[in-house]
Amino acid sequence: MLQRPEGRIRDAFRSSHRFATYFALVALSGAIGSVVVGRAPLYVLLLAPALGYAMYFLLPLVLQLTGAATSDLNVNLWFAWAICGGLVFFWIGLLIKGHELFATMAEIVRTGLLSAVAWIACVVLVWFVRRAWLKRGA
Repeated sequence: MLQRPEGRIRDAFRSSHRFATYFALVALSGAIGSVVVGRAPLYVLLLAPALGYAMYFLLPLVLQLTGAATSDLNVNLWFAWAICGGLVFFWIGLLIKGHELFATMAEIVRTGLLSAVAWIACVVLVWFVRRAWLKRGA
């Protein structure tokens, strides 16, 4: 059954808030430890939990609103294939180009990024073709 957009957005905000609160508490405890030991200034007590909360609130929210994750943060398998395969092909591209004797760092990274983008593009293409194939009724 399809959920109304307002309810979907409200559920996404609620689950993202719950997810981010835990990470904000972890960031706060780490900041307290760093301030007590003297490795960080006092303003870190405000900055660390705010940045931790913002990062871990926005990422799940975007994933949920785009459909890459559900409200209980189960990730779509197509998204997982694209990201995990992209990481693997990035490292494979780095290893392939890194063995050349006169390769610069820019060429090595460019090869890694191109191979990762190629993998992600292939996964997205297969997803679109599969989706169109299923809509057509085949």
